Amino acid sequence: SFSFRLADAAPQKRDIARRAARLVHAGDTIALDSSSSAHHLAEALIHLRDLVVVTNALPAASLLLDRSDATVVLIGGPLRRSSRATMAGLDDICFDRRVDIGF
Repeated sequence: SFSFRLADAAPQKRDIARRAARLVHAGDTIALDSSSSAHHLAEALIHLRDLVVVTNALPAASLLLDRSDATVVLIGGPLRRSSRATMAGLDDICFDRRVDIGF
């Protein structure tokens, strides 16, 4: 389940997320997949201003809506219960959108 994956190796994933967050700047448009590592990255980015986040991950989208001023674009499709994400892939996330960086 997503909650298990989020907790599994969480300190290491948070460290990776902090390092990855250095690559993202205010005003960027980024793509986040539905991985638990990308969710930790979303947590590390809540302070950035004018961020646009394109994702298929319901937990990351909810987190950013609740705790940041980011513009969140949730790519649609059927939701998978196990991952709490739509079935859209990264190609759907980035299709026809200018994305500065993807995770």
